[in-house]
Amino acid sequence: MKRLRGESDYLSCSCLDDETDRAFIGTSGGDVFILNIAMNPPNFMHTLELDKPVAAMAIAREQVFVAHGDCISVMSLQAHGQEAKTAKVASHRVRHLRIEETDASILSVAVAPERDLLFGGYSDGSVAVWKSGESEALMVLKAHQCDAAQLVWVESPPWGPSLFTGGGDGKVTAWHLAGGSEDYFLWRPQGVASEDLASQAGAAIFGAGIGDGADPFAPAFGNSGDVFRMDNPRVNPNALRRDDESDSDNDIADAFR
Repeated sequence: MKRLRGESDYLSCSCLDDETDRAFIGTSGGDVFILNIAMNPPNFMHTLELDKPVAAMAIAREQVFVAHGDCISVMSLQAHGQEAKTAKVASHRVRHLRIEETDASILSVAVAPERDLLFGGYSDGSVAVWKSGESEALMVLKAHQCDAAQLVWVESPPWGPSLFTGGGDGKVTAWHLAGGSEDYFLWRPQGVASEDLASQAGAAIFGAGIGDGADPFAPAFGNSGDVFRMDNPRVNPNALRRDDESDSDNDIADAFR
């Protein structure tokens, strides 16, 4: 406790690297303590300093995924005794989630290493999905009314492949995820001809090769073939907007004057 930054700080979460007998412990002050738990009492080894309170952590593929503030930072997982060489290798955010307006913060994280997918749950009930190597989310689900506080990825049948989300609304929801890692990538409208956009829309957001109109998530995608309709709760419509577009309706009204 003496390593906490202030008297009001506290230990917020933990993650176990059982192969090397190390524990990663997050704090509300934005630190991650790395402890050697091969002995009792545990031996302190290193501190990772982050800028926001740490809410959750996960380890996969020689990387530590740290959910803090409004993002997930990816840290390299160094060998035992080399913790001081730990460095940030990537950061994942949701640019169009409007964190500043809703005061939403990230609460949970889960990794699907077999599919190169990363999941983050937010305090407004949203669940973001990232593809490995992409800093911007490819999809944002409105999973719960508030606090997507728990995320668990299950790869194997009979429960999987599914993402289980637990929310502050008292619900646990299973999202079935079909297809492989090549079926998911960030949709970019640049360079797509307008006459081809409609025919490519379904494949663009989830990738080609799904086949037979099957969606990667169940329940059904709003029971509609129009995946880009504005009232669709499964897709963040702001993510389809270009950076130079305005939020104002006056742009449309002025076009008819």
